[in-house]
Amino acid sequence: MSFHRILGVCLSLVVFLFSGAALAEQKVAVVDVQRAVASTEDGLRAQATLKKLFDNRQQELNKKQTELQNNEKTSTSRRRCCRRMPSRSASTSGKSR
Repeated sequence: MSFHRILGVCLSLVVFLFSGAALAEQKVAVVDVQRAVASTEDGLRAQATLKKLFDNRQQELNKKQTELQNNEKTSTSRRRCCRRMPSRSASTSGKSR
């Protein structure tokens, strides 16, 4: 494309975009999605379903977290117990000499 042709296209776009007819037809809307969902039966039903799923998964996660914490306590106490006891190889090797 030639420079004049590109310039002509650009000027045409500018004129069209800033013309009164183009500005009059532009509309802007703001939608409050949370309010829209909360005000319909389908939205409330979907919200209840999601809450139920969330609560079930949260209970599962809490249960797993409790199990992990209990396992950690058990393994920590076992490690402490093993450190206090002398190793068998050290105690038997001293007696044989």
